[in-house]
Amino acid sequence: MSDFQNYFDKLKIKAVTTEDFDAAQKYLIYGQAGTGKTSLAYSASLVPELCPVLGIDIEHGSLPAIKHGDMNNLTILRPNDFTEVKKIIDEINKPDFPFKCVIFDTADKFQEMVVRHWERISTNPYEKWTQAYEQLVGLVDAIKKKGITVIAITHVDRVILEGTGDVMIGPAFEGKVSPRKVPSDFDTIGYMHWQTLEDDSLIPVLVTRTGDDVIVKQRFEMPDILGAPTMEKVMEYYRTWKDKYLVKETDNE
Repeated sequence: MSDFQNYFDKLKIKAVTTEDFDAAQKYLIYGQAGTGKTSLAYSASLVPELCPVLGIDIEHGSLPAIKHGDMNNLTILRPNDFTEVKKIIDEINKPDFPFKCVIFDTADKFQEMVVRHWERISTNPYEKWTQAYEQLVGLVDAIKKKGITVIAITHVDRVILEGTGDVMIGPAFEGKVSPRKVPSDFDTIGYMHWQTLEDDSLIPVLVTRTGDDVIVKQRFEMPDILGAPTMEKVMEYYRTWKDKYLVKETDNE
């Protein structure tokens, strides 16, 4: 290692290495109902490095898991209120938590749950919106820090960009702060919709880069538009990117 790379050792602040980039990913998948968001998410249970998978089914819409996932690699929970979600979070924070991927279906419904909870316990009319943002981001970050992949699903909405006033297609969240800030917390943001082929048949596609007014993002190399997406396809592109760019220390010795 070069001398300059040791310069800040005295400060005892963690320095980033290439291994830090090979970490659990945070995926945000959004779109209209029926575009295949849940099917894509639960296909994670067919990817060995993501198994076992925990599904937190707040919307009670996990039926596609039967067709597009492997129930032998899945545990699906259906919490009825925020208190029950907090119990799940407590389990996630335990050192023996066995799951490698957590699916959150859906993020906006979870925020609605948080809002109802704080309406009951707080007299501050603004606190529910603060908590809607902080509880969601806190949950996602807590899962990621455990080295667990997060796949959050939400619906689609029209988002007004702060400063410019431009209107874009984006993920649906509760309150004024969440639509602006929550997307930045994810590594990959994909917009699901149906695309018509030349023979007039329809195919679900995942968009992660476009020049259109759509909020999307990708941090590793994958197609801008991925047809009939599965998490195995996504992970194959991630593996290729990792092999290309994340050189291990021993490779340079």
